[in-house]
Amino acid sequence: MKNLALVVGMFLVAGVVAAKENPVPVERVGVMQFGTTLKVFYKGVESNDVKVSIYDESNRLIYKETIRKVDGFIRPYNLSQLSKGNYTVEVIDGAVRELEHVTI
Repeated sequence: MKNLALVVGMFLVAGVVAAKENPVPVERVGVMQFGTTLKVFYKGVESNDVKVSIYDESNRLIYKETIRKVDGFIRPYNLSQLSKGNYTVEVIDGAVRELEHVTI
Protein backbone atom coordinates (compact mmCIF):
# COMPACT_ATOMS: atom_id res chain seq x y z
CA MET A 1 0.00 0.00 0.00
CA LYS A 2 2.88 2.37 0.81
CA ASN A 3 4.43 1.64 -2.59
CA LEU A 4 1.17 2.49 -4.36
CA ALA A 5 0.91 5.79 -2.49
CA LEU A 6 4.54 6.57 -3.35
CA VAL A 7 3.98 5.87 -7.07
CA VAL A 8 0.81 8.00 -7.17
CA GLY A 9 2.65 10.82 -5.37
CA MET A 10 5.51 10.68 -7.89
CA PHE A 11 3.07 10.98 -10.82
CA LEU A 12 1.35 13.95 -9.19
CA VAL A 13 4.66 15.75 -8.65
CA ALA A 14 5.77 14.99 -12.21
CA GLY A 15 2.47 16.35 -13.55
CA VAL A 16 2.80 19.58 -11.57
CA VAL A 17 6.40 20.08 -12.74
CA ALA A 18 5.42 19.44 -16.37
CA ALA A 19 2.52 21.88 -16.10
CA LYS A 20 4.81 24.64 -14.82
CA GLU A 21 7.38 24.04 -17.56
CA ASN A 22 4.81 24.05 -20.37
CA PRO A 23 2.29 26.81 -19.62
CA VAL A 24 -0.72 26.84 -21.91
CA PRO A 25 -1.70 30.35 -23.02
CA VAL A 26 -5.27 31.19 -22.11
CA GLU A 27 -7.47 34.11 -23.08
CA ARG A 28 -10.69 34.69 -21.23
CA VAL A 29 -13.52 37.14 -21.79
CA GLY A 30 -16.62 37.24 -19.64
CA VAL A 31 -19.55 39.58 -19.22
CA MET A 32 -21.68 39.76 -16.09
CA GLN A 33 -24.90 41.75 -16.09
CA PHE A 34 -26.28 43.55 -13.05
CA GLY A 35 -29.50 45.22 -14.20
CA THR A 36 -28.39 47.81 -16.77
CA THR A 37 -24.72 47.62 -15.78
CA LEU A 38 -22.30 45.24 -17.46
CA LYS A 39 -18.93 44.17 -16.11
CA VAL A 40 -16.51 43.00 -18.78
CA PHE A 41 -13.75 40.71 -17.55
CA TYR A 42 -10.69 40.16 -19.73
CA LYS A 43 -7.54 38.10 -19.16
CA GLY A 44 -5.06 37.82 -22.01
CA VAL A 45 -1.86 35.93 -22.65
CA GLU A 46 0.33 39.03 -22.90
CA SER A 47 -0.03 42.82 -22.79
CA ASN A 48 -1.89 44.05 -25.82
CA ASP A 49 -4.28 46.76 -26.98
CA VAL A 50 -7.84 45.52 -26.41
CA LYS A 51 -10.84 46.98 -28.22
CA VAL A 52 -14.26 46.87 -26.55
CA SER A 53 -17.33 47.73 -28.64
CA ILE A 54 -21.04 47.62 -27.84
CA TYR A 55 -23.60 47.23 -30.65
CA ASP A 56 -27.40 47.46 -30.58
CA GLU A 57 -29.69 44.84 -32.14
CA SER A 58 -29.49 46.64 -35.52
CA ASN A 59 -25.70 46.18 -35.36
CA ARG A 60 -25.14 49.93 -34.91
CA LEU A 61 -22.09 50.90 -32.89
CA ILE A 62 -23.19 52.38 -29.55
CA TYR A 63 -19.85 52.63 -27.74
CA LYS A 64 -16.21 51.88 -28.52
CA GLU A 65 -12.94 52.19 -26.64
CA THR A 66 -9.39 50.87 -26.83
CA ILE A 67 -7.68 49.87 -23.62
CA ARG A 68 -3.96 50.09 -24.24
CA LYS A 69 -1.21 47.66 -23.28
CA VAL A 70 -3.05 45.45 -20.80
CA ASP A 71 -3.05 41.73 -20.09
CA GLY A 72 -6.23 41.91 -18.04
CA PHE A 73 -8.97 44.19 -16.75
CA ILE A 74 -12.41 44.37 -15.19
CA ARG A 75 -14.44 47.27 -16.52
CA PRO A 76 -18.03 48.39 -15.84
CA TYR A 77 -20.31 49.75 -18.56
CA ASN A 78 -23.51 51.60 -17.62
CA LEU A 79 -26.26 50.97 -20.17
CA SER A 80 -29.05 52.67 -18.21
CA GLN A 81 -29.49 55.41 -20.84
CA LEU A 82 -30.08 52.88 -23.64
CA SER A 83 -33.43 51.53 -24.82
CA LYS A 84 -34.48 48.07 -23.73
CA GLY A 85 -33.35 45.45 -26.21
CA ASN A 86 -30.55 43.13 -27.24
CA TYR A 87 -26.94 44.27 -27.34
CA THR A 88 -23.65 42.69 -28.35
CA VAL A 89 -20.36 43.26 -26.56
CA GLU A 90 -17.34 42.67 -28.78
CA VAL A 91 -13.83 42.28 -27.36
CA ILE A 92 -10.90 42.15 -29.79
CA ASP A 93 -7.33 41.37 -28.77
CA GLY A 94 -5.14 41.13 -31.85
CA ALA A 95 -6.60 38.34 -33.98
CA VAL A 96 -8.91 37.01 -31.24
CA ARG A 97 -12.52 38.24 -31.33
CA GLU A 98 -15.07 37.38 -28.63
CA LEU A 99 -18.78 38.24 -28.73
CA GLU A 100 -21.17 38.26 -25.77
CA HIS A 101 -24.90 38.96 -26.10
CA VAL A 102 -26.95 40.70 -23.40
CA THR A 103 -30.54 41.90 -23.02
CA ILE A 104 -31.55 44.95 -21.01
